[in-house]
Amino acid sequence: MKRLLVTTALLLYLAPAQAQTYVQLILDASGSMWNKLGSGEYRIQAAKDVLQSFVSSLPADDELNVGLRVYGSRVRALDAGACEDSELFVPMAGVD
Repeated sequence: MKRLLVTTALLLYLAPAQAQTYVQLILDASGSMWNKLGSGEYRIQAAKDVLQSFVSSLPADDELNVGLRVYGSRVRALDAGACEDSELFVPMAGVD
């Protein structure tokens, strides 16, 4: 019984260390992002700045996989298929 408890405790300890984490970042690049904020800055620029700051702060971790999906970059808002306009530009892989 003691061996079973030690083995179980060891597996519980090792499991989180071996787990992969997947994060998909989503950037809205639709037409509304070209509206200006109260500061006069375009929404798209503010979003890019936040995204760049976030990505540069990520740890270099072999278990962290980050991808980038962009919404609204290929089809205009009023055109057919606009709601499905989503593309994975950077596959979920290690931080690079």
